[in-house]
Amino acid sequence: MIYVTKPYSSKELLKKVRNHLDLKSYRTLLGNTDKTLDLAKVNKELELSVNELKRTNEELSRLEKSKQQFLDILGSELSGALNEITAMLQVIKYKVDSKKVAQLVDHIDHSMSKIEIFVNAALRISELQSLGSVLKPERVDAGKLIGFAMFSLDDKIRRKMIHINNQTSSRSVFITGESQLLKAAMVIILDFFMERNLPDASIDIDVRSNTRGISIIFKDNGASVSEQEISSYLDNFYPGQSLNFAAMIAESHLGKLSVANRDDSQGIVIDFSLYIE
Repeated sequence: MIYVTKPYSSKELLKKVRNHLDLKSYRTLLGNTDKTLDLAKVNKELELSVNELKRTNEELSRLEKSKQQFLDILGSELSGALNEITAMLQVIKYKVDSKKVAQLVDHIDHSMSKIEIFVNAALRISELQSLGSVLKPERVDAGKLIGFAMFSLDDKIRRKMIHINNQTSSRSVFITGESQLLKAAMVIILDFFMERNLPDASIDIDVRSNTRGISIIFKDNGASVSEQEISSYLDNFYPGQSLNFAAMIAESHLGKLSVANRDDSQGIVIDFSLYIE
């Protein structure tokens, strides 16, 4: 605000107005200068953050590449060792005279086959979780997947005298996915039921089609369980056969694995669903 005493001269008034206008201009310029300095500081900090993020991403990429190389080497070495052991077991099995020893060798052979399935599937899941890797889908008969799992666990099924009603054996239902992974999932789920049930238990297996895809349904006639126990089944550290790996395989096929009590409270149901895009 400009105060001018009377009487005033026009020159003095113009001078005071000009001074105040200049002062306002200087204040505006100073404010813009402060804003420019603040903006430059922010831009500098942002540039440092972007560079740090870039270095972090490069390091993560390098670590991911190293991890995948390590897993590839590990997978190759394990596969070679497992093949050698399996070949030696076959020789031993047909050379021994003792029936009990032959049965023991056969049991070891089945266990080695199961380990090989898990190792190969685990390596493949790790590869799919890396950047740039995608599924290699095939047309697979669901009944044959279940038959493969039953064959892989034949020794345990016979020892525990588990009754399996495979309702897929009388018809062909085809699904799309990587057979190696789907075989591993079927073995994991069926083995889970083997561990969970007492001798003489029954397991029903069926395949259902719906508008979204295919569901492979497993049911047993054992005891029902709590919601907390159902959640623990998908825990990596579950004290038994965890279903988490099978769930990861389902998710890699845009599907899911769910566990629930049967409606009649006479056992549980595992639904392994694969969705169609």
